[in-house]
Amino acid sequence: MTTSYVSQSLKDNFKSELRKLGFNHVRIETETKGARGKQYHFLRLDEPNSNNVSLKDILSEGEHRCISLATFLSELSLSEHNSSIIFDDPVSSLDHKWRDRIGGRIVEEAIKRQVIVFTHDITFLLMLQEHSERAGANLEIKSLTRKKKETGIIASNPPWDAMAVGKRIGLLKNAYQALEKIERTETEEVYKEKAKPLYGKLRETWERFVEEVMLNGVIQRFGREVQTMRIKAIIDLTDSDYSILDENMSKCSKYFWGHDSSGALIENMPDSSEFLSDIKVLEDFIKSIRDRRKKK
Repeated sequence: MTTSYVSQSLKDNFKSELRKLGFNHVRIETETKGARGKQYHFLRLDEPNSNNVSLKDILSEGEHRCISLATFLSELSLSEHNSSIIFDDPVSSLDHKWRDRIGGRIVEEAIKRQVIVFTHDITFLLMLQEHSERAGANLEIKSLTRKKKETGIIASNPPWDAMAVGKRIGLLKNAYQALEKIERTETEEVYKEKAKPLYGKLRETWERFVEEVMLNGVIQRFGREVQTMRIKAIIDLTDSDYSILDENMSKCSKYFWGHDSSGALIENMPDSSEFLSDIKVLEDFIKSIRDRRKKK
């Protein structure tokens, strides 16, 4: 019965998982054997002249990881529960092809059960976002931070690099509250030290705006594809739009860390209310472009 039902189902599911991961260049077969009343499963090459050739001698690290994931998921398919599963950095050291395939398979499984993924790979995180949007899967992103003597603290937002322009604006508005208090209670030097990094983040937000809104997501730095169907929406840009973009990015570049000013040309740092106004310029510009495109 084990051979006819359990083992054959496991074999079929294993092959199916390999196909989903794009693993079709090496033929691998599952085998079973009994010992002392227990049934054991193992893998072997299903290729001509493969006798006594070990998988570890011919497969790369990425191929080993795909096989491990396929084995786990094929065993999971025989279970009768939908309990949560956790992956700890499942694509570490893997190339682009494997990351995308594994990301798609993980999202597919997330339709049926809760899946928790720990990763430090921003590109992989964006792949998970992309696959989740296509599959209609719910995705909640949390990031971990640390203090000097405390680790594993859950942050309330995704990592900055993975954050959409709207969320970035929200964080910058929150930062304004703290900046305004520093302006009232601290020296000009302390205020300047706190304001400069915020202008750096505001400039980065303008850059993300160019990708996400102005160019309508046609090309994104972490993206894998050129979204050609989105091009038709960007024919509305005007000289005025370009001027607003250039003026505000130039202003941010003047104040953020990384530019050393001449002693004779020291600029006064914008006060906190001006920083808030600069955020509002971007927020209003986003709304203007999106409203403009909705009418078409």
